[in-house]
Amino acid sequence: MNSAEYSEDFQNSVQLHGHACIGLAVGYVAAITAMDRLGLERAQEEKIDAFLAAPPEQSFSITRVTPDAPGHARLFSSLLCEVCGEQVMEPRVRLREGKRVCIPCSENYSRGW
Repeated sequence: MNSAEYSEDFQNSVQLHGHACIGLAVGYVAAITAMDRLGLERAQEEKIDAFLAAPPEQSFSITRVTPDAPGHARLFSSLLCEVCGEQVMEPRVRLREGKRVCIPCSENYSRGW
């Protein structure tokens, strides 16, 4: 979709914002959805003013959440790649021709012909 195919309202938003981006698109869709759910039309300035003056709890469901913190990451030893000498996290080491190698060096594996 090129910019000529955007709705006129979205094109106006792009002009005001300065460029089209995913943030603008998400905000635009959120605003259109909210206006639809609230029964608002663009010309209803009084309703918009009333909405802006109302406490947030009247228009939104506000819930405090306490997410569970993830556990500590497991730490692995670093080994040296026997081809390039770079350090490699132990679970990422590959064996090629009896050597401990990093993934990039393991992908250069050939049959030697």
